[in-house]
Amino acid sequence: MAPDVEAVYAELQDVFRCSPMLVVGCGASATTGACVNLRFPTMGDLVAELRKRIPERLDGKLASLGAWGACDALLDDVGLEAALQKAAITDGPLLEELVDTAADLVEGLDVEFRERLLTGEVGTFPLQRLVKYLFESAPAAYPVVNVLTPNYDRLIEYACFASRIPCCTELFDYGVRCFDPDSCATALTEVSRLEGERRFRRRRTGHIALFKPHGSLGWFQSNDRFVELHDARIELPRVMVTPGATKYERSLTVMVLNHHREAGNDAMKRAGALLFYGYGFNDSHLQTTLAERLARGVPTIILTKKLTQAAMGIIGRYPHIWAFDQADEDASRCLHNSNALTVAEPLWDLDWFVSSVLGRWGE
Repeated sequence: MAPDVEAVYAELQDVFRCSPMLVVGCGASATTGACVNLRFPTMGDLVAELRKRIPERLDGKLASLGAWGACDALLDDVGLEAALQKAAITDGPLLEELVDTAADLVEGLDVEFRERLLTGEVGTFPLQRLVKYLFESAPAAYPVVNVLTPNYDRLIEYACFASRIPCCTELFDYGVRCFDPDSCATALTEVSRLEGERRFRRRRTGHIALFKPHGSLGWFQSNDRFVELHDARIELPRVMVTPGATKYERSLTVMVLNHHREAGNDAMKRAGALLFYGYGFNDSHLQTTLAERLARGVPTIILTKKLTQAAMGIIGRYPHIWAFDQADEDASRCLHNSNALTVAEPLWDLDWFVSSVLGRWGE
């Protein structure tokens, strides 16, 4: 028997009444780019570019080329992340080239999206509409929407810009934007004097709190400071992590990345609900707190075009999750409470979801 779609909608809207934290994965970049005919790179694209670029860029560096050769021999069988882990890549020049190659692949498309947005070629897009909805429905007592993403691109930042929503990554202007979490707390605190009383009340002003524990395209390290720049030509180390054996270590030892990881975990501990969009659940070092929250039964929605094996494992352990992926062009597979159902609407598609589920809020 087909499920009652209206009853499903009502259940999903109940999750949103809990002010969910948003977790955005690479699937979100792919679908957002597709809205404007931009194809953001896949892991396969990165592998192809690495195979082309590394022999050229590391020519003469025998240790680095040897380390890459050990990894390259495993790629076709196990994929990039597993190959980097099995080959135990720690070679400095090779790791730098991995970061730069990943950044260069994403950077051009990211910049093109931004330029189309600024010139008006990009209209309202689904990710923007979702962020705007979450922001406008945030409780007045704490008008902050927490968003976590392992993505390097700046599509969340662009979604906030397009909707004129303040976005805090704890990088503030000092001529150059520098990492400074103390300034974030000050800049986003509103002080108001209570009528007829000699005391003040402080509260956080409305904004998106964005956590990027894997770094971002515009983040660089200048000596002991972390800065945000928009010039990829500058000769400074990028603040980004790549797949492989060093991902976990780097996320702990680089101050800005560790801060974002810890702050994101703290936000997840407070979240009344969780919403995952295009996220594959393949980052074990980010998921300890997530597992704790899911074990407590926190209301959760997963939207993605194709659920990964890791996602399926999590859904199997926590039957309270509502998960949707594509069944066919006009239908969704719905996994909930140990049941697999087909819903005759594309609820996995964010554009449809925002219009059909969230668009009915208050009706």
